[in-house]
Amino acid sequence: MVSIGLNKPAETSVKSCDNNCQAFFKIYLWTMRLFNQKQLMYKYWLAALLFSGLTACGGGGNSEKALPQSIGGEYEIVVVVDDELTDAPHVVALKEVLTQNYPMLNQNEPWFTLSWIDVDNVNYLTEKNRNLILLTNRDTYGKVRQMGREIFGDEAVDALEQDPNKFMLIGKDAWVRPQNIMYLADENANLLAEKIKANE
Repeated sequence: MVSIGLNKPAETSVKSCDNNCQAFFKIYLWTMRLFNQKQLMYKYWLAALLFSGLTACGGGGNSEKALPQSIGGEYEIVVVVDDELTDAPHVVALKEVLTQNYPMLNQNEPWFTLSWIDVDNVNYLTEKNRNLILLTNRDTYGKVRQMGREIFGDEAVDALEQDPNKFMLIGKDAWVRPQNIMYLADENANLLAEKIKANE
């Protein structure tokens, strides 16, 4: 059984980031494309912005209620999926984008370390992680979609599903602090993969 929200503090609610936060993320993506792969320090710093920088955004979370400390490092991400194939297009795309290696190093060193978990195995330890990505598509909509609704609310998820240009919701501090949560969803796996790569 999935423990979606069962361990979530009763008075805690997570909202998707406001316009300032969305603008911040768009600036991050745009700036990523400006720098050459050889500029290691810039690349390192900008990759860190993807999650650690989002904690400065104004949207999401509940500042009035104290939350437990999160677990996991700044560059460790837990990806929650429905029963997806490991070679599904959107799964492969996300892996390629987030696990690119730093250039100019003698050994392979990815930007982020990814851990994958089936939504049926989500528990209170999963919810305590610092960085979470919820990955789904309408072909396999299931418990990940429900988890997204529990975190971001029906209105935010409905708005995303009705807008063909949107595929992402960003929030923070659902169960612990600091915590960054990203919900990625689209009509099908191929379309979602294309958008993930286009926003690399």
